[in-house]
Amino acid sequence: MKKTILSSIIAVTIMLLGSTQSLLSVNATTQTTGQISNTKGIVTTNSIATIYALRDGTLTKVTNRALTSNSAWIFNKTATGSDGLTYYRVATNEWLPSNFIKANSSSNSNTSRTMKTIYIGTWNAATVNSNGSRTGNILPAHSAWQAFSDIVTINGQTYYQISSNEFVSTYDTASSANVGQNIDSNTTGTIVGNSSTNVYHMPGQRSYKINSNNLVYFKTEQEAINAGYTKSKV
Repeated sequence: MKKTILSSIIAVTIMLLGSTQSLLSVNATTQTTGQISNTKGIVTTNSIATIYALRDGTLTKVTNRALTSNSAWIFNKTATGSDGLTYYRVATNEWLPSNFIKANSSSNSNTSRTMKTIYIGTWNAATVNSNGSRTGNILPAHSAWQAFSDIVTINGQTYYQISSNEFVSTYDTASSANVGQNIDSNTTGTIVGNSSTNVYHMPGQRSYKINSNNLVYFKTEQEAINAGYTKSKV
């Protein structure tokens, strides 16, 4: 399987469509019919799933990423396509067609909780399950996802819940898609990363100073590794 992309709720592992696993045959575009419903719930994928973007009534297949098999996602809207499929909005503009769904829990009791849109900051965010173990899914930097508003604590860390068993650290989020969490890389004790190279640097390393346009920071080396960064050798 080719390397997973670290570049989007959604999603999850978000993977290159060049994967050796084959996707179901789907149309590149389809038109919506009728009104968009505000139905909420959780859907679970039955295979590596194609997702669509909705613009001006047209659903267009996203070609550079997909959702992993057997991953569960919160949705907050549905639409019907002219192909007869139901499309579930699992991110700001990512819609999952019903032929990739093996389970749909529209009446799940969790949906009574208030929902909100969360934004990933300047680095890619790894998700964990309710035990704090990594799920293998990565949410791209600056992507937007549907999540429950209330914050949960796992192993002393705070998270937003984006699916039935998928959580993203509040530390990995920002106030909007365009707001980063960068700091001056001269700050003592801060681990800094270069978003253009996905390499992180420790205080005292020769390459510690980073152009502010590419600067991200981490509290621990593990956070940098979880975000897909590797340690600088110099």
